[in-house]
Amino acid sequence: MSVGLEARADSVAAEALALRIYAMARQPDLAERALADEPLALALVSRGSNREALRGLVLNNIGTVHLARQETERARRYFRDALALRESALGREDREVGYTLMNLSVVTDPGPERVALLTR
Repeated sequence: MSVGLEARADSVAAEALALRIYAMARQPDLAERALADEPLALALVSRGSNREALRGLVLNNIGTVHLARQETERARRYFRDALALRESALGREDREVGYTLMNLSVVTDPGPERVALLTR
């Protein structure tokens, strides 16, 4: 991330920070720090290129933090927002969209909606 910041490559820095958020989500003692990075990540996204796709990545990865903390409703909101952005920016068939669909299915109650997400 620091290389992207130093080079004034905000998109690179935003993507690096989003990936760091995801990595921290997998370590319970770093979840608070991951959530604290959200405003910076979104600010970097707003200054870079490919904004929708990067914003979708950040929101998806913040959703994984909430999922790890068992905050299902918050995770669901992030995954839904991420899905809309990623579908718009990348297309419905993109692999990254598939990752968000899977994440959203994990926090969706069993039933037709979950089946539809998994089928996609």
